[in-house]
Amino acid sequence: MRFFKNAITLPLAGVLLFSALCGCESSAVILSYPDDLSGHIAETIEPGLEIDLEIESPGAAAPAEYGTEALQADEQTMKSFLAYLSDSIESKAVDEWLDGEHHYAVRTEKGSYAEFRQAGDGIAAATEWSYYAPVADEYNYAVIDYYGAGRSTSSFDNTSLYLAHRDFSFASCEEALQYVRDALKILGLINLDLVETLYLDHEIMSDYVKTAAVQDLLDHYGMQYLAERGYDASYDAYSFRFSLSKDGIPLFEEAFWNTTVGYATPNIVVRINKDGVFVVHASECSLFGEKTAESYQMFPAGRVLSDVRAMLQETICPYERRIDGLKLRYIYWRAGNRLLLKPVWIVSVREQEAGPPKDVSAPDGPREDSYSFFIYDAQTGELLCST
Repeated sequence: MRFFKNAITLPLAGVLLFSALCGCESSAVILSYPDDLSGHIAETIEPGLEIDLEIESPGAAAPAEYGTEALQADEQTMKSFLAYLSDSIESKAVDEWLDGEHHYAVRTEKGSYAEFRQAGDGIAAATEWSYYAPVADEYNYAVIDYYGAGRSTSSFDNTSLYLAHRDFSFASCEEALQYVRDALKILGLINLDLVETLYLDHEIMSDYVKTAAVQDLLDHYGMQYLAERGYDASYDAYSFRFSLSKDGIPLFEEAFWNTTVGYATPNIVVRINKDGVFVVHASECSLFGEKTAESYQMFPAGRVLSDVRAMLQETICPYERRIDGLKLRYIYWRAGNRLLLKPVWIVSVREQEAGPPKDVSAPDGPREDSYSFFIYDAQTGELLCST
């Protein structure tokens, strides 16, 4: 059944699309926010629909649009990078072109494995660099990282255990971060936004590998000795996760599989302990190239939030929704035969099944949240897509 309130006063360009996506019936809408909306916004709009967000518009007040270019990947860059890590090539493992992709991999004097892969699809090139020391695998059972700094061992992550700031004895966090940034510069990764820091404390890791949650993994991979032995202070480490940024505006972290070409966003993770860097994982790296359009004034955040609120109020849905993010970000976007880095407003909506939370011990597990994203051109205000 369809309901309407007294008047519709907002642009509703995406209402039909959103209703089709979520399978919801229509309700109503009325309200607009001022163009200069900023800061923290919190309100209950109606039962099952609320707003609680901080408007994030970092960097330039007038962002630009950029083309993309490939990250440098060749043997000399590999040598320079390894030299900075006080390592060198011992033997070449792979150097081949296959299906348009160049794969180059080496074994190093320290016993590490380093490689790059570079592939072009006729529009842009995505490059992947990686470096793994032998010790890296021992961390992957104590630090379950959704972003894949090492071998995937689980569908969940436990990184919340490692968020409390601390400085380890081998180097302060600031010193370690600067060393890592200098290493990544050799690969051409300069415009980096620090997304997350994990403080991999050996005592927390030792406690975790003794829990029931990880025992099956240890048994399966023959790593049960980690639970018996634990970790000592030599395993204390920092783990840094980065994204690319430009004009002070970071790239959006979520991958877009249903927009233009399904390009994932860069995932850059580096881990460092007392012996130096032992993990580098830099994937899906297409860099900011030349400016393709002049800088422009942004479409007002208030109008974007008004439009999303209108769409959500226009639908009656069987789950609780919270608009919890309104951020200025860059995303990869195909335009004809070019891949662009386009500034956009991104509105995130957390969706949760109505009713009391499920018990975590229930057969089907705890209730999980899901997210929808509404992507608006930061110049024109056009709704580019919703996911």
